[in-house]
Amino acid sequence: MSWSIKIATVKGIDIRIHLTFLLILLWAAFNWGIARPGGWPGMVYGVTLIVLVFACVVLHELAHSLLAQSFGVRVRGITLLPIGGVAQMESVPQRPVQELLMAAAGPAINLALSAVLLVLAMAVGSLSGLPMRTPQDVLGLAGALGPLSLLVELALANVALAAFNLAPAFPMDGGRVLRAVLALALPYEMATQIAVAVGQGLALLLGLWGFFQGDLLLVLIAVFVYLGAEQEGNEVRVQSTLRGMQACHILSRDPLVLAPDTTLGQALDLTPHGHQIDFPVLQTGQLAGILTREGLLQGLRERDPATPVQAVMHTEYPTAVPTATLAALRRQMIEGGWRVVAIIDQGRFVGLLTLADIGEAFMMLSATRHAHADNAPIGGCERPIDS
Repeated sequence: MSWSIKIATVKGIDIRIHLTFLLILLWAAFNWGIARPGGWPGMVYGVTLIVLVFACVVLHELAHSLLAQSFGVRVRGITLLPIGGVAQMESVPQRPVQELLMAAAGPAINLALSAVLLVLAMAVGSLSGLPMRTPQDVLGLAGALGPLSLLVELALANVALAAFNLAPAFPMDGGRVLRAVLALALPYEMATQIAVAVGQGLALLLGLWGFFQGDLLLVLIAVFVYLGAEQEGNEVRVQSTLRGMQACHILSRDPLVLAPDTTLGQALDLTPHGHQIDFPVLQTGQLAGILTREGLLQGLRERDPATPVQAVMHTEYPTAVPTATLAALRRQMIEGGWRVVAIIDQGRFVGLLTLADIGEAFMMLSATRHAHADNAPIGGCERPIDS
């Protein structure tokens, strides 16, 4: 994620702080130092509390991520944003029990931290001679600017984190718990649709409540939850529709190819004659590079049309095998920022595959309700493209 700084690595998982995280630190300094007001001590207290809360958020996300790793899911990193933490995972465990355990791990860590912090606050308070006989005695410590207040407020923050994340709405943990429970008895896609509908319904109620209460933060949270649920539902629908389809099923068998000495002007002349906008550049039957639409246009802006394409083609490009599934390829292309990949079979160039190709395949399959490709032929992947 851009605009983020790596601060640590745990079990191969990079932990990053987004630069916008500074906004919540400024808010904490203002809230405890000026709005309350507490002066400089209040600013230090507020910033310290927020930093510790987000340390708990990191532990929350690590609980998800480490358990996901144990289930074979690759976790690229955790990024801290003003709204919380985001764990970037390549996939979600498809077994409902695994997803249930993974989703519940984060809130469980928060509740455990809360219990430890409250016990610690009671112990410190008792040693200090303060009455610690009832929950009210402990909660009454909140609101001050001392160490005991910090422990209690941090404990309450962890309870709030667990409760918020357990709301049955995507993209929070509770939405994933709900889907996992439903998926024990229903197909995964249907379970997702129900969980998404529940999440969006709760988001609408929360948004209306925030609107009538004049609470902009609640409205923003509602929008975040609604869009997150919609994105989750769309992603599962795409993955389900493309399941079983492989790269070789939708590759063009006769793409237009260029030679390294083909000029930019000649390449431009080829574009109006078909839908192809990216060109493989072959030399003696081997892929030497890829001329993308962006590369062609930039080359024409900066160079003479007589310039050979080898001067502007990409010589470093992602590759995949013909049997790579479209669902996995799509996810990898989006996460890697790729628009086109070269399909290589045992060192031989087979063809190019773009995100647009995968999108067209999804639309065709959705329109015909052909969500599985069991009957799709797996031919046309063996022969190389001749230059």
